[in-house]
Amino acid sequence: MKQGDIVITRLDPAKGRELGKQRPVVVLTDTDFLEARPNLLLVCPLMSTFDPKYTEFLVPIPARAGLDRDSYAAIIQCRTLSRQRILAKGRVFARCTPLELATLLNHLLMLTNAEEMLSLFRSAG
Repeated sequence: MKQGDIVITRLDPAKGRELGKQRPVVVLTDTDFLEARPNLLLVCPLMSTFDPKYTEFLVPIPARAGLDRDSYAAIIQCRTLSRQRILAKGRVFARCTPLELATLLNHLLMLTNAEEMLSLFRSAG
């Protein structure tokens, strides 16, 4: 498994407005870190419906081999999951393009204000 891979996971039980059920997710954990075999992964769930009020939190992921419908990566729903939640023995069903993965990670940086925090950290050092 690598960063940018799309795998199927079990997200239930969901709480509140969390996305639930079995669904594809994009693996966001860095590939080098994945090779250390951590039990937890940072993932971004995919959904097939588009809600215009969340435009800045949705990254389009068009259908492709292994992903049968146009989807949206729901940045606001990123979470850590146990590897045990990955179904189909960790089989990779599809892969994000480098541009899609870069867009996802950039949106995550914006959501967390990480760019500004990193620049403060660097200037303090």
